[in-house]
Amino acid sequence: MDYLGGAGFVLKIVEWLARLFASFGKRRDEELENEILEYVAQNRDWSSPKGLWAEKYFKALKGFPMPPILPPETLRGWAKCNWRCRWFLFQVRHGWRKFVDLVPEGHIANVMRGLWKRGLVERAPFGGEFYRLKR
Repeated sequence: MDYLGGAGFVLKIVEWLARLFASFGKRRDEELENEILEYVAQNRDWSSPKGLWAEKYFKALKGFPMPPILPPETLRGWAKCNWRCRWFLFQVRHGWRKFVDLVPEGHIANVMRGLWKRGLVERAPFGGEFYRLKR
């Protein structure tokens, strides 16, 4: 009986974690919707999901320090080890920023389509996925 009680406890923890991560996803989607609406409001011309994604990508990388670009073949000993450590830290920071700050391009397109279906933005009559605020 103790084993079944422990399993129920583990299942409750898993359920709680699933709800917690679902609320994070819902909050992130709402923030993305608000960001898309702000972007479309600032740019009166037709906007595409690719343009918004590119702008988000460049904002995420803006002001990001680049490591020194020296090939490790020219370095020896401690200098080479130091360069590799700095390069590794750069890769970790870059990966973390991409993971936290960037949303996949398809997800942005899906959110923009959802805003169109709810009537918050209008779609371009000339084809393609271009949107702007309703007038």
